[in-house]
Amino acid sequence: MKIWEKIKFCLYIISGVFILVFNHVSLLHVHYVDIVVGTVMLAYAIEDMIISCIKGIVSHKTKFFESIVLISLAIVLMFFTYGEYGYQTRLIIWGTWSILREGDEITECVVRMTHKRPAIISLAESIVVIVLSIAMIVDPVEHHAHVHMILLGIELILEVIFPIFYGFLDKKIEKKLGAEAASTEE
Repeated sequence: MKIWEKIKFCLYIISGVFILVFNHVSLLHVHYVDIVVGTVMLAYAIEDMIISCIKGIVSHKTKFFESIVLISLAIVLMFFTYGEYGYQTRLIIWGTWSILREGDEITECVVRMTHKRPAIISLAESIVVIVLSIAMIVDPVEHHAHVHMILLGIELILEVIFPIFYGFLDKKIEKKLGAEAASTEE
């Protein structure tokens, strides 16, 4: 595992566990959650920005400009969610970020399924997150915040667990296909 992937893995797991364990307390001190979530958003954006710079900023498959948007949302979340409408702003940013992430996740699921790789659990999770995120954007109230906070903790953990799980499954499938191909050649 590359050093950046290890850092991202640890950051996501720690953030997810922190949010799950302290979700009731987190709503009382939601600004600290904003700092945690904003830090994760920044890590996510920086990773995409680095990859985009390596591939070429205007290449077809980069996320350079999405990264700029994500960094902007993270800055607003971390430093400008105070005041009369701070709570609603926070929830709208959380929901927007979730929808953006899950859109990418659905694309990955469709690609996996077209290559006959398992992805149905991840696809179902993405659809649920998008529906709940839309509910949070449309009606940014504390109930949705609490549900989304729990979902966010689970989601952050799954974000780094699914690739490892799918990598393991892909190796098993490749091994099985290789064994089947060898047996048909004999």
